[in-house]
Amino acid sequence: MNSDADFAVFTRANDLGETGTYLGVPLDVWHPFAGACVQHSTPSNLTISGIRRALRETRPDVIYINSLLSRKFSLLPLIAARLERCRARIVLAPRGELSPGALGLKRIRKKIYLSALRASGLLRNVVWQASSPFEATDIRSAMGNDADIVVAADLPSMPLEPSPRREKAPGEARIIFVGRISPMKNLVGALAMLRPLSGKILFSVIGPVEDLDYWEACKRELATMPENIRVEFAGPQKPQNVLASLSNFDVFFLPSLGENYAHVVFEALGAGCPVVISDRTPWKDLAGKGIGADIALERPELMSAALQKIIDTDEADHARMRHAAAAYARSLLEDDKDIRASLDLLGIRRR
Repeated sequence: MNSDADFAVFTRANDLGETGTYLGVPLDVWHPFAGACVQHSTPSNLTISGIRRALRETRPDVIYINSLLSRKFSLLPLIAARLERCRARIVLAPRGELSPGALGLKRIRKKIYLSALRASGLLRNVVWQASSPFEATDIRSAMGNDADIVVAADLPSMPLEPSPRREKAPGEARIIFVGRISPMKNLVGALAMLRPLSGKILFSVIGPVEDLDYWEACKRELATMPENIRVEFAGPQKPQNVLASLSNFDVFFLPSLGENYAHVVFEALGAGCPVVISDRTPWKDLAGKGIGADIALERPELMSAALQKIIDTDEADHARMRHAAAAYARSLLEDDKDIRASLDLLGIRRR
């Protein structure tokens, strides 16, 4: 959208879970990158005063906050904007943090935090981004019927062209899981649903360990997996490597407790990789489209059955699913309604 707006991005100087800063990147100063101005901030600059200074330097018409529950990237910007008496439109994207599944984790702590945040008045006049009508319901349930909500789907990354791959043999499958190792992504549930499957199976897990206690629970599940299922943990990977990997797998599997959008589902489809996911995302009627399945978490046996069906397919049937998945992703990119909705969300008129 940078033909319609000028973007300034205030973010960290390091990836999630890492302490080392990016190499060769200017720190705590604005610098041009990908058509925007970006400031990679060190911890000493991730403060109310640092954010106030960034607001004075950029004088934004719109402040877009990419989380609700992040202290540094939601609470501090809200306070800084109030102290600066900003007249900017404040758009807050909760990113699925208000879904029942997300609110059920650390429930008491989140309930207290949200109650205090509402009472503080910092959320007054905030415009909420819902990535789907599904998420709009969650926001209204948590924030009240008077919440100002605009439905604007997340804008997906451009998918890579699917790379050449080996033929799909019946009775074999390469299954991939991409996501943070945390309760929301439900890797423990995924392993349990894999256990009854027959055939020669490779299950590859890509993503950073975010919750060490949960990772211990995952390792206990891994120790009980049957011999026909080989599990490999690849850890965190660069985004371009993940995109390149997806087309080499037969199915993407994510029984998540809730997603406001799930970019990786779009990326898998764009790579020609069918998906089997929970029904707690905006991606619906995948079976009807011939590109996978979206199934209630309360029916794990159906999730297993959907995976087994893909395991049993031959190359001809699987090729039809791959082509349908890639075609569906292309059709979403060709429709600019999501870009128009994002412009409306930000209150931007096209130049």
